[in-house]
Amino acid sequence: MWLVWVFGVLALLLVFGVVFDWRLRRRGHRLRDGAMLAGEVRENRRDARAWDRGSQGTGGADLFWTDEARRR
Repeated sequence: MWLVWVFGVLALLLVFGVVFDWRLRRRGHRLRDGAMLAGEVRENRRDARAWDRGSQGTGGADLFWTDEARRR
């Protein structure tokens, strides 16, 4: 009987994830996976190093993560 409860909870979690992902994709968003997040971290570190050296990177276009860049 407990096995039915375990599989029932797992099935409910799976259904919740499918519905949640479908709603995000319908709105034009995506869940980011580990590889995408790691790439963004690398880009942000590169931009921070360029900023520390006094460079704006590629004309400041890569500084999307700063509040000043978003307001421009």
